[in-house]
Amino acid sequence: MPVGCGGSDAVANGGDPGVDPSEVDAGNDASTPPGACAAGTWDDDANPSTPCVAWTSCTPGQRVATGGSATADRTCLACATGTFSATANADACGAWSECAAGTRLEAEGTTAADRSCKACATGTFSTTANASECTSWTACAVGENESAAGSTTSDRKCVVQPWMRQFGSTATDRVEAVSVDKSGNVVVVGYTNGALAGETSAGSTDAFVRKYDAAGTVLWTRQFGTSEADFAQSVSVDASGNVIVGGRTFGALPGQTSAGASDAFVRKYDAAGTVLWTRQFGTATNTSSEYVRSVTADKDGNVLVAGYVQGGTLPDQTGAGSTDAFVRKYDPDGNVEWTRQFGTTGSDFAQAVRADGNGNVVVAGRVIGALPGQMFEGGNGDAFVRKYDPAGAELWTRQFGTTALDGVNAASVDAMGNIVVAGSTEGGTLPGQTSAGGTDAFVRKYDAAGTELWTRQFGTDATDDAHALSIDAAGNIMVAGDTAGALPMQTSAGDVDAFVRKYSPAGAVLWTAQLGTTAADHGAGVAVDARGNPLVCGFVGGTLAGQMSAGGADGYVVKLVP
Repeated sequence: MPVGCGGSDAVANGGDPGVDPSEVDAGNDASTPPGACAAGTWDDDANPSTPCVAWTSCTPGQRVATGGSATADRTCLACATGTFSATANADACGAWSECAAGTRLEAEGTTAADRSCKACATGTFSTTANASECTSWTACAVGENESAAGSTTSDRKCVVQPWMRQFGSTATDRVEAVSVDKSGNVVVVGYTNGALAGETSAGSTDAFVRKYDAAGTVLWTRQFGTSEADFAQSVSVDASGNVIVGGRTFGALPGQTSAGASDAFVRKYDAAGTVLWTRQFGTATNTSSEYVRSVTADKDGNVLVAGYVQGGTLPDQTGAGSTDAFVRKYDPDGNVEWTRQFGTTGSDFAQAVRADGNGNVVVAGRVIGALPGQMFEGGNGDAFVRKYDPAGAELWTRQFGTTALDGVNAASVDAMGNIVVAGSTEGGTLPGQTSAGGTDAFVRKYDAAGTELWTRQFGTDATDDAHALSIDAAGNIMVAGDTAGALPMQTSAGDVDAFVRKYSPAGAVLWTAQLGTTAADHGAGVAVDARGNPLVCGFVGGTLAGQMSAGGADGYVVKLVP
């Protein structure tokens, strides 16, 4: 049988009989033409020997930029900050979740995981999105009540429970000053011609110290003195809660020696009312008199006292005139560090002392004459402010006033070192101010270098005096005193009333409160607690609302809302 051409050619070429050569080529070539790859694979045929390969997988933290095809690979793009993808081959990156108010951030998001949030626990709250933590509700302090409950999105609200305490003996009693500790406990000092409840009279007039808790409950009272007349006129509480009392005695306090007709004294109690030490001091002449008008403690617990000396000279000092001002510094144990007696050839009085955050000492009062480097405005006296460094070196002095009688009765220093003083001018008008008539009160603010920032003169057409001031943590200024008229938007209760006025740091009046009885009432002191609540003290000739008179003139202390 003849052999066909195809068969003879196949044999001649070395192929197997009956096998198509084209079938041999297809079986040996692994490449595929473009577009022929299976789903999920690709080959651009750039290299004929390369087989189809799987598309690239976009991992968590990436998104698909372009999808794969039979001829192109899939491409991926990293998620931008603030977005994420948690699965492979995500079409898009999603924005991180927002932790709403009432939750806190438990874990920050990444490009591969969402932000996680956790609800605030009971007793805590958050008010902003993505808060790093939940804040504990405010604890209402002693003397405060809850006015609104807390939630996971809002704090508990507390309201001050105002209180008033009128007290005394059956004789005449006066509260002269008030201070408050960091826990809100309130300390007042003054003097009594009788015996306070639970106390014993030592003589004709005794000094006393009384401590209340923040709600107005009496914690302890200490009445003390000699067989003569004794007066507590200033108080300060140091950072440890110790109580510093300053005043005047006509006798010899226990363990002390009388130096003259009347002596100054300073006494330190611990927070529980135990006497730590007493220092009575004066000049060597029996006709001289010494007064402590103000006490304070600096940041290190050193004790500062200021007052005046009539007719004498303190040890190692030089007299300037008939009555001199002085300031003295004790260490916390009652050792004298330095004393400065100063003044003019006239009569000069230091009425206030305070320390700033650096330990510098500010003294203020009244002079009848010109202090060195200053000018006397004339009249019956000028106001002055003087600043010393911690070692007692004078830094600067400012004397000011009108042609009438002017004086500073109180001073304070804010957290920035600004100095605020308050006092009165009898019939004068301070520069840039307007007289309301009679005697006016004033407030003046200096910066730490002694530059005047502003002055406010105010009052009625009668007699108005500012006796005390205090500054809160925000720099607001509380001024207390008394008025024989009715201050703007206020009503006179009768005769003389106490008042307290609040100024902003810039000198804007925020509010005024006038209080009293139908008799003569006085505002002698003011302090501000850590929450900004003012404490005002003084003495009244009548009976305050809701109170009972003990007899004669009584002392009082009242807690107000900010």
